Amino acid sequence: MGGDRNDLALYEETQTPVKEPIAIELCSVEKQAIADGDTMRVTCDDRELTIHLCGIDAPEIGQPLGIEARDYLRSLLPEEETIIVLAFDRDAQGDFIVQAIASDAKFVHEEMVRSGMAWHDEEVSEVCSIGSLLESAARSAKEKKLGVYANPNTMTLWEWRESDESKTQ
Repeated sequence: MGGDRNDLALYEETQTPVKEPIAIELCSVEKQAIADGDTMRVTCDDRELTIHLCGIDAPEIGQPLGIEARDYLRSLLPEEETIIVLAFDRDAQGDFIVQAIASDAKFVHEEMVRSGMAWHDEEVSEVCSIGSLLESAARSAKEKKLGVYANPNTMTLWEWRESDESKTQ
């Protein structure tokens, strides 16, 4: 199934979803280490890692709501927050796909989707164990027409990445 559950550094990318964490660690994150609404650098012991929040896709900085999504994620985590990181897989770049639990026991990616600051990425949420929670959060944000769900014609991130607009950013 991978490496030791207490050492993310030993884990290699899997070919199939695991639905249970391959590693669990306490990590710290500083606000400036949050790159966008779904990516951040964390420090686990003496190792610095890039993590992606499982099951969500937030707008890129150059896309509408990109800066707002990043800033909203920063607002969910107090300065120099300690978070629980449950790693489920690695992506093609070697970064970890994780669930992140803040000190107030909230899944930050659920809060991102519920607020409309990120899309629920159903394909990626199959990797982790909270897909149904994210689905419920997305349904709520759609009903309330929040953020990325406000306009039914809004280009999703995966559509934007394939468009000419993303190549000019």
